[in-house]
Order: sequence, then C-alpha cells, then structure tokens
Amino acid sequence: MRCYLALSAIYSGLVVAGAVGQKQKSVDSHNAKIFKHFQMSERRKISCINKRERSSAYERIANVGGIHNGSRWKLSLDEAIRSIGDGTKSYYTSVGGHEQKVIVASRDGVKYLKTEADKDTPDNLLSLDECP
Repeated sequence: MRCYLALSAIYSGLVVAGAVGQKQKSVDSHNAKIFKHFQMSERRKISCINKRERSSAYERIANVGGIHNGSRWKLSLDEAIRSIGDGTKSYYTSVGGHEQKVIVASRDGVKYLKTEADKDTPDNLLSLDECP
C-alpha cells in the first residue's frame, strides 16, 4: 500500500506532514496536539496567596491569585502547578520593581511553587498579601 503525504499548515507557518487517507478526525487530533505544544501560555501576575496552617514552607500555600485583564482570579496550588505543567499558563511576581518567574519545584515528592530567585523555600510567594 502506498502512502501519500499531505502538508497541513498548523500555526504561523509551522507545517507538519500527515498521511492522506487517514481519517480526518485523526489528523485533526494530531494537529490540535501540535498547536497546543506551540501556542503561547497565558502569562499572569501572582499578587496574593492564601496560606494553610502548616509549619512546612513547602506546604503552606493553598491558593495563588491576582488580577488579570481587570478581573480577579484565584487558583488552588494544584491547579496552578497543573497549568504550568501543561503549558497553558505561566506566572510571575513583581515586588519592589523586581519581576520573578514562578516555577514548580519538588521536595520529598511534594510539588510546590517558588520564584526562580528563591533558593529553596518559596519565600517570595509567602511574603505576598493574602487573597480575598
């Protein structure tokens, strides 16, 4: 059986090859995965947090939040970690005119958020105001 290739434009000139004769659903699914991989994540500023009553700095943050496009938002720690992991969102803080990227870190199997500037513990995030 001969296989013919067709080119499908995906996003801003990015081109991938797909086999002609495949079901359209399969090609569309493949294209959607590629588009998701190359799309820009939505960038949000974290300006507040909610803390848990935990002594460990790695487990203290319950929620992160801020204002994006004029609307208040708040996500659980797990939701924020997931959105960074799947590439749909990226976060940063801005304190005293210094902007820092928020990243996912892990300690003893526990994932948590911290800024790139933090050594180990999420001190920059823990210093933010409480979210309403």
